[in-house]
Amino acid sequence: MTKDYNDIQKFVVKSFDEMKIQANLVYDKYSGELIGYVDLGDTEINSISFKKVDDIPTHALVYYIGRVASDLKFCLAYFATKGIKSYQIMSTFWKGVSILELTCGLKVIAAVSDGASPNSKFYRTHKLLNEDVGDAKKCH
Repeated sequence: MTKDYNDIQKFVVKSFDEMKIQANLVYDKYSGELIGYVDLGDTEINSISFKKVDDIPTHALVYYIGRVASDLKFCLAYFATKGIKSYQIMSTFWKGVSILELTCGLKVIAAVSDGASPNSKFYRTHKLLNEDVGDAKKCH
């Protein structure tokens, strides 16, 4: 599908937000059961991030995609959480960018979020990483 897009039509903005959800009400659309657990989509991330895998989620982290030069928009992914940390955003954010760019042929040109503490730390971490890379290039 994206092979028919011109260059500007492939540009997308990735927005993300963590929203509070009603406690104890997580619906499994496949089984029809009400369930509740925290899951960031990767067992390694889950085991590092959470003390108990059966924690009841209180929030949902949502990644939403909007195309710059058209009205294409969709939810890329959402994760049940119990309060997100910046390092969890880092991991899931870049996995999503990889899927969009390598699998879908889209180009992520911007990220947008509110000013919540984990989001701000996520951006500050990128700034620090960029400064470290710049300093490393100066040494060569």
